[in-house]
Amino acid sequence: MQDHQNPNLLFTATEFGLFFTLDGGGKWVKLTGDAPTIAFRDVTIQRREDDLVAATFGRGFYIVDDISPLRTLTEDSLEQDAMLFAGRDALWYIEQPSLAFSPGGSQGNGYFRAENPPFGANFTYYLKEDLNSLQAARVEREKPRIEDGENTPFPAFETITAELQEVEPTIWLTVRDSDGNVVRRLKGPAKKGFHRVNWDLRYPYAGSVALDVSPDDEPTGFLVAPGMYTVSLSQRVRGQPTELVGAQTFNVKPLRDGALPAQSDAAEFWAEVSAFDRSVTAVDVMVAELESKVQLLALATERAAGGDPVRLENRLQSIRNEANAIAELVGGNAARNAISERTQPTLRSRLGFVLTGIARSTYGPTPSLREQLSFAQSDFETIRQRLTTLVETTIPAFERELIAAGAPWVPGGKIP
Repeated sequence: MQDHQNPNLLFTATEFGLFFTLDGGGKWVKLTGDAPTIAFRDVTIQRREDDLVAATFGRGFYIVDDISPLRTLTEDSLEQDAMLFAGRDALWYIEQPSLAFSPGGSQGNGYFRAENPPFGANFTYYLKEDLNSLQAARVEREKPRIEDGENTPFPAFETITAELQEVEPTIWLTVRDSDGNVVRRLKGPAKKGFHRVNWDLRYPYAGSVALDVSPDDEPTGFLVAPGMYTVSLSQRVRGQPTELVGAQTFNVKPLRDGALPAQSDAAEFWAEVSAFDRSVTAVDVMVAELESKVQLLALATERAAGGDPVRLENRLQSIRNEANAIAELVGGNAARNAISERTQPTLRSRLGFVLTGIARSTYGPTPSLREQLSFAQSDFETIRQRLTTLVETTIPAFERELIAAGAPWVPGGKIP
């Protein structure tokens, strides 16, 4: 099968897998990856998407998404330290959530559904060599001595310390908008060879960070607007960033026009909601931490060896009452929430309504979304002031009083 754009790019199906050539048939290379070494009977190119489709002897199909990087590849180009291919246009839409049931079922091949390509923009890059860590580089240097049966000297403690403290070498793909603003940074494998990294066309999640969340479960932010973007390739080795390949341009375009014209300020509204969600998330986390903080203050109050016990207990109860009142403003009445009883709109419920609305449509903000965001922002200012006063003024003052009364130190407080 000859490529319809580069006549020197050919593909062939054989008894032992798929092969391609970059020089019109002079040298053939096997297409490796997830495809097993089996007999392929036919191969063709889906021209609209630039996908290579191959049929096997066992009536199976394998698809290589977006073969466009192969069109500009040459044997000489593989001697470069790195290459980057932005790929085809990225289609912009709201992805359908995954179905809860199995995609195959038990009704035969008529009901089979294969996985779709990853949603968003897919970037392909090439590294000539591995980006070795200090430890990996040392191991490579020691290999010849080990193969010759020689002893390897024990590294100096400074060497081992540097290896333990080193941040692993990293590949970064940096996406920027047409104005040059950084939109997203994506990590990629630092091993030699070809790699693909997918961008879901969203900003990073700005709410909060956590150490106990895996990369696969990391939440994402709001959709970017359609338009022209660039992606560049860089590395960070020994803590030093270095650009490998400059900006490559690609397009994010709507899958189709909607029934209604999109709101002109949709992207600005999404950014406003994202920034507000970050503030509300900070309040949520602080309110949740307050519960543990009050419990610790209560223990310290009980163990105070001096001071006025009645005064300390009254101060503690005042703090507890204010923390409970703020928590109710944020999330609603605890007793009603426990049995899913209807409650008055809260800061979190109003923002949740807005977040649900923008997650389901690319149209932009409706009047009700704008209204609920305005209400939430108005409620938030009072909550922020009360929480800031409690956390930054009232509780630290009480902790100082506890220390003066001979109470134990409360974690998070000022060092006595």
